[in-house]
Parts: sequence; C-alpha cells; structure tokens
Amino acid sequence: MNTGDLGNIMQVEVPEDFGRRMSFGTIQVKDLMIFVVVFVAFVAVALILPNVWLQLFVIFFGLILGIVFAFKKVDNLDFYNYLYLKIKAKDKKPQISMLKIYGDDIIFNGSEYFRIIEVMNGVAFEFMSDAGKIAILRIYEQLLNACDFPLQIVVKTRKINPEVFYTLIKEDSELAEGYKKLIYELTKDLYVQIYYVVVPVRVWELGGITDEQAQVRRAREMLDIRTKIVQDYLQMLGVGGKVVKGYSKIYDVIKRCAW
Repeated sequence: MNTGDLGNIMQVEVPEDFGRRMSFGTIQVKDLMIFVVVFVAFVAVALILPNVWLQLFVIFFGLILGIVFAFKKVDNLDFYNYLYLKIKAKDKKPQISMLKIYGDDIIFNGSEYFRIIEVMNGVAFEFMSDAGKIAILRIYEQLLNACDFPLQIVVKTRKINPEVFYTLIKEDSELAEGYKKLIYELTKDLYVQIYYVVVPVRVWELGGITDEQAQVRRAREMLDIRTKIVQDYLQMLGVGGKVVKGYSKIYDVIKRCAW
C-alpha cells in the first residue's frame, strides 16, 4: 500500500573495475585465497575422521562449497557478501515509527497525507442474481469514475483459527469434544478477508504550502471531501466503511498490511 517506505530498500553500487583489480581473467586473487582457505579447512576436518568414505565425502563437499563461496557471483556480488546482505535485509523490520499522525486519523509519510478506510462487510457477489451483479458493478464503476485522485484497495486474507471457537464450549465431556472436532472440520479451510481503502493527498497537490500546520489543514479539507465520496459509494455498495482512528489502531492496520 502507498503508506511510505515501510521497509528499507538496500541498494549496492558496484564500481566499474569490480572483478578486474588483481585478477587472473575473471578470477581475483582474493577468490583464490577464499577457495584455498575453505578447501583446506574441510581437508583438515576430513583427516581426523576414521572412515575413508566419510573423508572423501567431506573433501568433495569442501571442494564444492569452496568453489561456490569463492567464485560464484550473485548480482555482481561475491556469494558470501550476497548471503550477508540477504540475511541483513531479512532481519529488517517495518519502520512504522517514521509515520506522523495528525488529529487521530490523518497519516503523513513524508510525501503523502492519507486516511485509511476499513470496509465493514463484504459482498456475496457469487450468490447474487445477474441483475444484482450488474447493479454492483455499475456502482463500483461510478466510484472509480468519481475519484479524480489515486485510490488503493488493500485486501488482507487470513486463515481462521478453529481454536478461537473452542472457548464457546464450556463443558468438558465426550460430547463437547465431538463438537470441537466438528468445528475444526467446518472451519479448517475457511479464510476471512479484511478490506482497506487508502485515500491520499499528495504534498504537491497542496498548492505550494510549506508551513506544516497549514499543510495539515489543507490536507484535511481535501481528505474530508475525498473520504466522503468513497464512503458514500461504499454505502451504496452495501459494505459500508469507517475511517481508522487512533495511533494503536493505525499502527496495527499498517503492520498487518506490510507484507
């Protein structure tokens, strides 16, 4: 969703002479040294093993691993550097604290002010008549045509945990266990979908206003209009929608959708 940089993007610049300095062809002296170190380490381990076949396996494995670590390149990076950056990037967490919240409902990510509308219900489209489907599609078309601004719809699908329903059964009996098994069979393959609509106002749309308070006031005026348009059409669709308010609620929504 367009809510700012929720994760850090790692960019690696490779110099023009990468892979040429102190090299034999496309193999650098450093690569040869890495291969020798890795291979010798595995040979040393193999020599202390009592079984000949096990020794040969360890030496062969060390040979393959040494070649991969020393000579394999991924995106012009040495393999070990690539693994390091991959692990480091995986450990990065969404930096949600960079977002600013004004008046309990307007979020600012540095380039956009926006509101998040949580859709309250879904539409059982597949069970509707042909006339009903056409009516829904026309209203949805009208919603899109009424928006002269970017609009993003986020759908988050979550698997239902059957154990949530077990708390409704207070008894501890064979019949109760039977009910639990029945609940599990009925809900194990069920999913629930949560819908959010993101309504933005970009900074450049504010007419060159640089003062922070004036920016927020103008952004609120524009968001009030845009939010009203979206909510009116959501009501016409029969699903409704309310603005997500409060720091903790906004934080939970953004964290939930930052996949």
